Amino acid sequence: MIKKAFTLVELIVVIAVIAIVSSVGIFTFSEYMSEVRDANRITQINNLRDGIALKINSGLLLKPEGAIEVQSNGDKKLFQGYFGPSLIKKVEYSMDGIDPKDKSYFTYSLSANGKYFQLMAFLEEEESYLGVGYENILIKDNRGRIPYIVGSKEIGIFFNDNVVPIHEYASSPLNITSITADVYNVVLRNDRIVTSTGGTLFAQMNNVVANYGNNVYGCAKQIYNYANYYIGNPTISNTPRQNVNSSAPCYFSCKSGFTWNTDLCFNNISINGQVRDVKVQSDGKVLIGGNFTTVGGVSRNRIARLNSDGTLDTSFNANVGNNSVLDIEIQSDGKILIGGNFTTVGGTTRNRIARLNSDGTLDTSFNPNVNNIVYDIEIQSEGEIVIGGTFTTVGGKTRNRIARLNENGSLDTGFNPNSNSNIYVIEIQNDGKILVGGTFGSIGGQTRNRIARLNTNGTADSFNPNSNGSIWAVLLQSDGKVILGGTFTSMGGQTRTRLARVNNDGTLDTSFNININSSIYTLKLQSDGKIIIGGNFTIVGGSTRNSIARLNTNGTLDTSYNPNANSTVYRINIDSLGNHLFGGTFTSIDGISKERFGLYSE
Repeated sequence: MIKKAFTLVELIVVIAVIAIVSSVGIFTFSEYMSEVRDANRITQINNLRDGIALKINSGLLLKPEGAIEVQSNGDKKLFQGYFGPSLIKKVEYSMDGIDPKDKSYFTYSLSANGKYFQLMAFLEEEESYLGVGYENILIKDNRGRIPYIVGSKEIGIFFNDNVVPIHEYASSPLNITSITADVYNVVLRNDRIVTSTGGTLFAQMNNVVANYGNNVYGCAKQIYNYANYYIGNPTISNTPRQNVNSSAPCYFSCKSGFTWNTDLCFNNISINGQVRDVKVQSDGKVLIGGNFTTVGGVSRNRIARLNSDGTLDTSFNANVGNNSVLDIEIQSDGKILIGGNFTTVGGTTRNRIARLNSDGTLDTSFNPNVNNIVYDIEIQSEGEIVIGGTFTTVGGKTRNRIARLNENGSLDTGFNPNSNSNIYVIEIQNDGKILVGGTFGSIGGQTRNRIARLNTNGTADSFNPNSNGSIWAVLLQSDGKVILGGTFTSMGGQTRTRLARVNNDGTLDTSFNININSSIYTLKLQSDGKIIIGGNFTIVGGSTRNSIARLNTNGTLDTSYNPNANSTVYRINIDSLGNHLFGGTFTSIDGISKERFGLYSE
């Protein structure tokens, strides 16, 4: 049947609708269509991600089409190209796998070992990105496109100096393929720029969710137009670091295995009071303790947990009341021991020592009840807990400055070294003997000046280095030698200023001698045997080193290492990636704002 022509009334309605649409504007409709296309992109690359993961897990090699190779120091690191038609067929993907606007295939990067990958789509609207639960401020490229990346943290997407992904694929007539060489041999610098045989490159943000419980990787904090920000000043290494500070975007190199300053990717969270201890959990999260009350502007009293990217773990809030946490120890079951000068935890009375469940709630079964400060806690191989400090009673029984607890928190009545003054540090040897340092002059029934070694029953053994000043740090080497740090100026009757190494029998190692002009509070041994020291010094071996330095295995200064903290460092730790974590009273590391806690990598 033939439809009749519009009536006058129908024409008036149509004209009115057209007028309304015109008043809203073409831009609104265009924006709507952009969001529709973005929804298509997000759906496609998430579906492709799942298909790729299944095939890779089954052992299939899915090398990018049109791939170029990225190397570092001659080693293959990744292949980057596009996820083209042959790969779409291999993963049995039912859609076309192309961008709905420019008909290009999605940029695809695969690690050299074939295990890790990333896919990237460029979105047109920020709102599309926000709709999938990402950070609310994003990074753009110089065409106003917003990278949406899924896949593994261990790999990323490289861009050239025109802010185009290297070997980005696009169908004619766009012609934006940017490859200029088959191999990019890259050198990563501190400014996030990658110099290369194929031109200047840099790595795009690595803000991914796949296989990480839909948690945002959390490094993208501000919108940057790369063309304005990077291009034009690619050789000024400090510019991005000074301008970005805690708003650093996260790049490929954060988890790539390249040599790179990952502190540029780590969220520099502000802490309003000193940090006295830093411990790294097996999952990469970081526990910090001190006398602070806010972390990143959020209330956290004396203890907090940070995610592996440096952001606050909002699920953990132990709420230690009224005084400092000075030491944290993590048990093998994931429970957390804390010591200090506090008297309440989570609103419940706990005097100077407590145990937390892994979620930060109080373990109500554990209550040793110590009458004064606990400076250090160490866990023995069988689960017993050795504590040292300024206390004189534990659980109502006399214990002078050192005690041992059973795993349930009750006092070990068979252990009583009876120190006549403070104990600041405890270290347990592999044979079960216990090294202790502090201000004491007698312990375990023997005269021992500031440093001693105890047998497993609490008596002092023959180890007697004889320090003339306080010992704050003790470090065991694999060869049995012991490095000591503190405020002393002589060891065993010989001049040693704040740092010394003694042999396993307690005699001075005369080959190790470097002068340090003020106190050492913390020592950390690297896997290569080098020694990181922290304190409030400014000169090490005649060279300026502010609060942090590294020594070679023979005790000489490692001149290549200089984090340059602007105030005291109380604790140094090293995470599984080799990054150095510092806690103290400083507000900057290496000229970058880091308030009382910071990550540094070479």
